[in-house]
Amino acid sequence: MRYRKLGETELEVSEVGFGLWTLAAPWWKPPGEADALALLQKAYDLGINYFDAAPAYGQGRGEELLGKAFSGNREMVLLATKVGYEDTGARRCRPRWSASRRTSSTSSGSTTPRSRP
Repeated sequence: MRYRKLGETELEVSEVGFGLWTLAAPWWKPPGEADALALLQKAYDLGINYFDAAPAYGQGRGEELLGKAFSGNREMVLLATKVGYEDTGARRCRPRWSASRRTSSTSSGSTTPRSRP
């Protein structure tokens, strides 16, 4: 596996990441917990240390799986996540910005997300 430095930090990130969308979102018919944990461990064993999850992936199931898979060595994995979306259960996610709009301190008042799941 090849790695890259993360910005100005000492963190080294695998060039290949593992997205948890298909392990967690119900419309993908995700594997059972034991199989999902085995896939995460295999990815780690192959050198992947960058995992991408979000609360909207299966209503947090992806993040729960990561917690279970790496409870003994969490300092060895890097997690990317997103905020501001909810799983509607209708094969799509929708923005949740009512709270952020009320508390936004940006000068433009923009609440447009910078990335989408």
